[in-house]
Amino acid sequence: MSTPEQTRILQDKDKQELVLNALNLGCSLVAAAKLAGCSPTTIRREAELDPEFGEQYKKARGESEFKYMQLLSNAAAQPQYWRAAAWALERRFPKFYAPRSPDVVTLSQITILIAKIAQILEEEIPAPTLRKKVLKRLDTITIELRKEHPPLQPDASARTDIPPSPHHPDAPDQGSASPPR
Repeated sequence: MSTPEQTRILQDKDKQELVLNALNLGCSLVAAAKLAGCSPTTIRREAELDPEFGEQYKKARGESEFKYMQLLSNAAAQPQYWRAAAWALERRFPKFYAPRSPDVVTLSQITILIAKIAQILEEEIPAPTLRKKVLKRLDTITIELRKEHPPLQPDASARTDIPPSPHHPDAPDQGSASPPR
């Protein structure tokens, strides 16, 4: 049994124009969908089904972003509007410029913490074999963290004054003497 073809809400050119105008103004897809009385999925689906609308949809989204970035860039070029530049940097490159919430810990801070824990263990665990095993495990954790989260650019806050653990497999042999107590 065949079902009659459903009428698509965005086949109506007036509704399409409403969506495109909203997107051109900078409205979100959700807001444009509400104005047209449909869902964002309906708009995306119509853009796939109707090539002409699809091109206009892509153009509207791109032009809107470009228009606002251009306005922001023009404002940021004037020293009295430095906040516009800061705002753009925070949103475009949040990893580097967005304020961190107080409970966020950086990889550099974790590395420093692990180095301090390693130092305490080195001073407090008298058995060299046991101490070496524990320190190697801490080194492994540090290496894994750095591999999983490589910096995109050099971390200005990274500490370079913390030497690598002497117990790392690649570290030069320091002898088997235990540290002074």
